[in-house]
Amino acid sequence: MPEIKIRCVHCNKRFSGERGKIDLLTKCPKCGSVGDWWTVLVPSTSPGETENRVLKQGSPNGVNSAELGSPSSTSTLAQHVNRQPPSLPSRMPKLLVLLLLATMLSVAGISAGVWWLVTSGGKTGQSAKSVEEAPLAEAKALKSRLAVGVSYKEYVVLLGDLNVKLDVAEEASDGDPSLALTYLKRAFLHFDYARLVWQESFKSNGKFVPYLFRDTLVTEYGLAGTSQIWLDDALNAIWGKAGDFISKADAELKGTR
Repeated sequence: MPEIKIRCVHCNKRFSGERGKIDLLTKCPKCGSVGDWWTVLVPSTSPGETENRVLKQGSPNGVNSAELGSPSSTSTLAQHVNRQPPSLPSRMPKLLVLLLLATMLSVAGISAGVWWLVTSGGKTGQSAKSVEEAPLAEAKALKSRLAVGVSYKEYVVLLGDLNVKLDVAEEASDGDPSLALTYLKRAFLHFDYARLVWQESFKSNGKFVPYLFRDTLVTEYGLAGTSQIWLDDALNAIWGKAGDFISKADAELKGTR
């Protein structure tokens, strides 16, 4: 039987021997690679060998029997062998795997950092100020409306709008509200106290404040301790206190811009 020379496509080790024995090899004797591990290095030119020169089906060379049976079979085989790119090792080096993994983790960390900077801006920088400016604008609008006069029903609606803006800003603060937001919350408490006084006044004649509010209005809001306190005087005094805290919040935000 004619002798052929082959080369392992993985370790490049060369072997030679009879074709029948070569076909019986299931793996490379040197590196142990299996499957289509070899390729013909120098095709045999022994007489009457043309029909025996067909490679294994699915071999890396991709040469068929028709090509090998033609007069130019030797050159055709060489062209196919030369076109075959070298195969990668069966096992990727561990160092390369670790480097790839480290690169992927680094990219993931950078992406997470960018995402955190974008989404966590609610507590610092311009985003934080924007969150606080919303309730400040609402409080200023309420103060302006009071200057021209509102009914009790209108007042309750305006106060509810301010409360919503404050809730949003407080949630964005993550339990650590700024000084400006604290001032706005104090202003809201005064506005809400005015609502309570106004509401309870309807139970009497609607002109005077019920007696139960008298001490607070005198000590906290500086009203004269007369027997009866006019509702208008009480509301204006309470709203004045709320306005003071709105001004403090505005100054605080302007100072941090």
